[in-house]
Amino acid sequence: MYLTFALTAVLLSTDGASRLRDALGAEGRGDDAAALSALDGLIRDQPTWELPRLEAARLRLKTGQKLELAEHDADVARSLAPENPRAHYLFALAADDQGHRVEARRALEMALIYRAEYGEAQIRLGGLLVAEGDFAAAVKVYRAYVTRNANDVGAHVQLALALERSGQLGPAEASLRALAKTRAGHVVGLRTLAAMLERNGKSHEAQQVRASIDGPAKKMRELMPSAH
Repeated sequence: MYLTFALTAVLLSTDGASRLRDALGAEGRGDDAAALSALDGLIRDQPTWELPRLEAARLRLKTGQKLELAEHDADVARSLAPENPRAHYLFALAADDQGHRVEARRALEMALIYRAEYGEAQIRLGGLLVAEGDFAAAVKVYRAYVTRNANDVGAHVQLALALERSGQLGPAEASLRALAKTRAGHVVGLRTLAAMLERNGKSHEAQQVRASIDGPAKKMRELMPSAH
């Protein structure tokens, strides 16, 4: 009897893996509806397997369909695989889209407990913290992210803005000046810095920064009148 149960489990696992590949293949061909239908069927047949639930949640988030079901499937998946950071992350996305920000924040924090370098979760959590007005916490999250992703210009800007809104104007300016010294972040860093200086009553400095973006104005060459 035990051998029969074991054999059945193996067959279900093999069949499930094949069906999961087929569903993802349908998505790859652009048939999201067929992919979701196949995933839902797989969930019905193997309700304790977290992977089909995760893929179904991801696909529903991608298409914007039945987000409440995406939240449910991701929640079940993370209960089945509590140490899977992707399960917590997808639940957070679905919860946030449903307006459940407290649950989304907690799920993102859990995702980062299990994978500290989970960049997508860090960026999403930073945005949630800013929306909640918890700027000091947002600074910590963005700083951890840019430590590992130094070339992400947008994240550097978000860090600087979080620093400013947390009352750390000096570090915010320094962060943007450092960004402006890089090739990729030069113009963005200077423009963001100029706007920040203007907001904080430093109009003269802001003008100097703006002037440095295009460099000094070129003097037009004086032309002699044409000879008649």
